[in-house]
Amino acid sequence: MADNLPDGIQRSHIIEAISRFDSGVEHQFSDSTVYDVAFEGRRYPPKAIVGLAAEILTGTSLGPKDFKGGQESKCFRILQKAGFQIALKAGAEPSSAWVFQGNPERFDINDYLSRYSYIYWRAPRHKSDIRVGDPCIVWRSGSEAGAIAIGRIAEAPQSMSEVNFPECLGEDLWRDAPDSQDTIKVGIQIDDARLDEESGLIPRGVFVDNPTLAKSLIIRNPQGTVFRLNADEAREAFSLWNSPLDLAPSTLPSALEGAQRLRKHYARERNRGLIKKKKDDFATSHNGRVFCEVCNFDFAQFYPTELGDGFIEVHHLAPLFSDSQPRRTTLDDLLLVCSNCHRMIHRTKDVDGNLEALRAHFKQQTANKALLPTANAVVDL
Repeated sequence: MADNLPDGIQRSHIIEAISRFDSGVEHQFSDSTVYDVAFEGRRYPPKAIVGLAAEILTGTSLGPKDFKGGQESKCFRILQKAGFQIALKAGAEPSSAWVFQGNPERFDINDYLSRYSYIYWRAPRHKSDIRVGDPCIVWRSGSEAGAIAIGRIAEAPQSMSEVNFPECLGEDLWRDAPDSQDTIKVGIQIDDARLDEESGLIPRGVFVDNPTLAKSLIIRNPQGTVFRLNADEAREAFSLWNSPLDLAPSTLPSALEGAQRLRKHYARERNRGLIKKKKDDFATSHNGRVFCEVCNFDFAQFYPTELGDGFIEVHHLAPLFSDSQPRRTTLDDLLLVCSNCHRMIHRTKDVDGNLEALRAHFKQQTANKALLPTANAVVDL
């Protein structure tokens, strides 16, 4: 089949195409059979949306025979690069579930999962079997082995040089030689990450003690990077994580989806390495002090030294998992805040508005204090 999709289709074209689709505009496309494109809690046939977007761009109408769909198609790449999620149709069973293993002595897995909600992993095996929408587990080997994240396949295996979001490869995190450009990589949308037992990772010993999971390849023969889970193993593994296989983020009710994002947000903050770096850098530039960047409260000045010294919470200025496009969390994305300001920031859904209001409030308070007469000042009455 020829692929006549034009270059240059942008997110704005796709959003307009969705609007036209919702309005009932005529088109030549039928409903999709395996995949949907998700947008604002609704699902649409990918080829129909991209076909309409192409017409918006060029003025030329395209039909279903003018271009291909499917996980390795230009149609899907356009949607993914524009920040849209491709998901299995509601009720469709995933073809397989996967475990992707990494060695922290070769690659800084903890830092990778702390910085990115969209990651890439080596897939030297099963290239033709791994499908967009398949559930997966990220597994850390070594002395703290276990399941540290869950997600969904978002991008079919392909050469590293061809991935949609090269900025998410994390090439600076290799402890030895990085991968070559022809290495096969699969894109994974991370739904939840738990990097230590406090956060809720599933230790290897729990798999060993489970009669079903003890037979899985990741336990019996953990040599390699990619491991397939059979249906029973997948059910047991995701049950341990408390994430049923039939619940994709895009199908959850909006209220539950919001609550889940907040839970992930706090779980990510528990990554000690990133938080310690933020605190250390802040203290270095503020004469050793760590205090709230909103109200200037310093726990060390009000509590016993052994409790208050260095204590602070951290707020993500751009909450993880909320962006339409994959992004990297840097120290500049983190804000040191006291417990009260943190609760006020999250008191309503308008997190950015709440933070702006708090900053304006304390700025005005500071200005008012500066205008107050000092004890020794002469005041004209």
